[in-house]
Amino acid sequence: MQADKAQTILMLMKNKIPKKDYYRLEDALFDAPDKVFDEILSCQLISIKKFTLISIFGGFFGLDRFYLKDTAFGILKILGNIFFLGTVYFADLYYAREKAKEINLSRLFDYL
Repeated sequence: MQADKAQTILMLMKNKIPKKDYYRLEDALFDAPDKVFDEILSCQLISIKKFTLISIFGGFFGLDRFYLKDTAFGILKILGNIFFLGTVYFADLYYAREKAKEINLSRLFDYL
């Protein structure tokens, strides 16, 4: 892929993927054909801002995990919040956001 197209995608995806995988995505983009550019831009990614709001306001009820289609952990999160007085909610605020970024990265690599 051309360098300017790859840089455009990297700039758009910077906050939507894990930081540790930024350079791996960069290498994959430079090796990808140019026809993938439009497909990547139209890829349905999880909005991290929207997900963070869901996690803050609905995380106690596991809505953030259900949004990620992680139903088993969503149910466990509800039960854990009930039995452990909400400590699972606070612990999962960070981890659920990282899980959303990993899902975004895997969706991008599906096109590459």
